Amino acid sequence: MIKVAIPAIDQEEIDAAIKVLKSGNYTSGPIVEKFEEEFAKYIGTEYAVACNSGTAALHMALLCLGIGPGDEVIVPSMSFFATASAVMMTGAEPIFCDVDPYANLCPIDLEYRISAKTKAIIPVHYFGMPCQINRILDIATKYNIHVIEDCAQAHGAMVEDKKVGSFGIANCFSFFATKNMTTIEGGIITTDNRYVYEQCKLIRSHGMPDRDNHSILGYNYRMNEIFAAIGRKQLAKLDDLNDSRIINSQYLHKNINSIQKLYKDEDVFQPSINKCVYFWFPVVASSVPHAKLFMKKLKDNEIEFRYRYEKPLYQQPIFRGRYYNLQHRVAERLSGCVIGLPNHSLLQKVEIDKVIEIANRGNE
Repeated sequence: MIKVAIPAIDQEEIDAAIKVLKSGNYTSGPIVEKFEEEFAKYIGTEYAVACNSGTAALHMALLCLGIGPGDEVIVPSMSFFATASAVMMTGAEPIFCDVDPYANLCPIDLEYRISAKTKAIIPVHYFGMPCQINRILDIATKYNIHVIEDCAQAHGAMVEDKKVGSFGIANCFSFFATKNMTTIEGGIITTDNRYVYEQCKLIRSHGMPDRDNHSILGYNYRMNEIFAAIGRKQLAKLDDLNDSRIINSQYLHKNINSIQKLYKDEDVFQPSINKCVYFWFPVVASSVPHAKLFMKKLKDNEIEFRYRYEKPLYQQPIFRGRYYNLQHRVAERLSGCVIGLPNHSLLQKVEIDKVIEIANRGNE
């Protein structure tokens, strides 16, 4: 089986975890603090607050900005459900925005979704391709709205000379096992805002400024020392891991010719403006039936893949027709047709060549 994702864990991470286990100090402490400092420096922000998932990071970011019932937060209609569910966890309303041809939040549609209730926008850097963040920031500034970047698939991606996760007031990463870097489970918020930093630290640990007091409603969102120790080792080699993904993706892009690629040649071979870090290598089928035939071919040949996503977020069963009148043209064209192929750092060339061979076969 050619796996679509394998965490690049080696002896360094194992030794770091064992060292913490032998120390007897497991709960959030100095190793978490060191990881936060190093991650903030890598992204280019003043602060970082580690937590136990990317979803927790999104929830904390929204809470520290005072977002709650009666507020609206604009999210792309193509993303993992956590982008919308974190909004719902605050009591606010997710407002869905159509996406651009790269499946990122569309700045043109964005302005149509803004109302007097809009308090924040959560653009996602889908598949590791940076969204049109500068255009989104211009619109947000015009309407005095916060921007929270969802960078769950984009560790190390860049727009010109800035890394994603350094543009919004609060920016959220996931360290789930399949991500570009992992802490096994975990997340982090990056920010230059002192208030956001301090509020997130309170929220992640039961609203406790000290051991005896609870000044706000908080949660148990802490990251433990073992995961932070693993994260520090992963962060040190993140650029190398991303380089492997990029090289693999360039090779796939150049040699797969039977199915459309989500990104164009200039995105892959001339990344002078945006640096994409290819969470998966995305291809786009011409239709849902075509996608299903292609996925069957991959499965029959023991090639794992990701199907992202079958439907726009507003069509999820939880909403039970609540957004029945929405028709996002691009999101509905891409939904059910985008397939992520293996491109992780541990792939062997023979495996990549097999992916290419199977992809380029007819639909026999």
